[in-house]
Amino acid sequence: MGLLATAVLLVAACPVEHPVPKYLGAEATEALTYAAQSPVLQDHTSELPAHLLTPVVLPEVARFNGFSNFFETAALEAFYVEDGSGVVDFSIGPFQMKPSFAERIEHRVAAQPLLRKRFPKLASCAGKDGTAERQARVDRLSSAQGQLPYLEAMVVLVLQDHPVVHTMCNADQTAFMASAYNGGFERSYAAIEDGVWTRCYPHGTGHEGTQLRYAEAAQWFALQLGMVPE
Repeated sequence: MGLLATAVLLVAACPVEHPVPKYLGAEATEALTYAAQSPVLQDHTSELPAHLLTPVVLPEVARFNGFSNFFETAALEAFYVEDGSGVVDFSIGPFQMKPSFAERIEHRVAAQPLLRKRFPKLASCAGKDGTAERQARVDRLSSAQGQLPYLEAMVVLVLQDHPVVHTMCNADQTAFMASAYNGGFERSYAAIEDGVWTRCYPHGTGHEGTQLRYAEAAQWFALQLGMVPE
């Protein structure tokens, strides 16, 4: 059992309130409700294990703000669609994905025959950088249904880039995948592992106050959903 999994078990056995629900409050409960009621997360047909998908994005779901998302999506439609992610690159949708993230996923998928077959829609979009294609990308990223293939493809790519993840217990796999998702899926193994321990959630690295680790939030959600053992 890995160190992260051991930490999860110790916290679960301790009567002291876990820092994730303590910090997030009602947002944590709302994210769990979303996971239970979302047809996209409940009914997806991916062969990937659920603990590598749902809990990885629930920290983003917990902090999703519809008001901010409206204006950030509008900014993408006004500036990204015209000039690309070098000008505007906001995170949007329930899973908070950036257009640049989507573009990198499409590029990686298109470069491999097996992935092109597995994710044909993403592969067909790779390298297309006109205004119509960028608008279509924003449209896809605006919904959980449109975002799920990008999440699944990212998980496949991370497992491919770092095969050692297959040998980890479920809790450690969730933590590693959450770090890859939150901090950059194309980083080195060491960088992703370091990100597991970085306290930058939910306000980012420039925030001076107390924060959580994105990976520990993902692990907590996995534990609540019964995807990792107590």
